[in-house]
Amino acid sequence: MASEDFAEFQARIPGAYFFIGQQGAYPHHPAYRFDPQIIAIGAEIFVDLVKTRGFSTSTSTPQLQEAF
Repeated sequence: MASEDFAEFQARIPGAYFFIGQQGAYPHHPAYRFDPQIIAIGAEIFVDLVKTRGFSTSTSTPQLQEAF
């Protein structure tokens, strides 16, 4: 189930929800085993987002610029 509390976050700030592939059971299932090899894939996705969308420094706290 992909809902979690993400809809609540989206009501307050823009964002995105994505899955990083992993074979087998999903989180919250008793047979779930985290595959640490997917950490690098997730990190690459976030680095690419920062590089392609950039940061806005117009406020005291850096925020991602909107892509629209």
